[in-house]
Amino acid sequence: MLEQADIVLLTVNDHETEQVQRAFGQAEPAVHVRKRAYWDYGDIGGARVVHTMTNMGDVATITAVQDAAEALRPVLFLAVGIAWGAGLEGQQIGDLLLANPLRDAAHHKDDAEKGIRPRGRHFELDDSLLQNLKTHHRDWLRQQPEPPKPEPVDM
Repeated sequence: MLEQADIVLLTVNDHETEQVQRAFGQAEPAVHVRKRAYWDYGDIGGARVVHTMTNMGDVATITAVQDAAEALRPVLFLAVGIAWGAGLEGQQIGDLLLANPLRDAAHHKDDAEKGIRPRGRHFELDDSLLQNLKTHHRDWLRQQPEPPKPEPVDM
């Protein structure tokens, strides 16, 4: 029975879900833990990785994260997807996008004269998270024939 996970992957549509399942190998049928269903990919690089789908939007995502946090106590959530098409130039499928600061994307003002302007809160990423991601990314790069690069996104 699934009682704990280190990493929870979140997808919001069938295409993203299929790509994650292809990349990690089809997991066993989903298991239900409290309110949600999860695909369990098992131990990957010393971390228990699971995957769940949610609907688009901040409320659905917040609910999925809260449910998973309470049920599985993960240390990291990764939203797998297209990042609203941010920074289309130079991105490749599989690039890791790290927004720093994180911005509350659901809160913006659509002004006819000035365009869309964000007005939500900004959240700085924890230095240890960035350091760990960069360290593991460098380790991973050494094992890849043609490694992708993480692309910082200015949001």
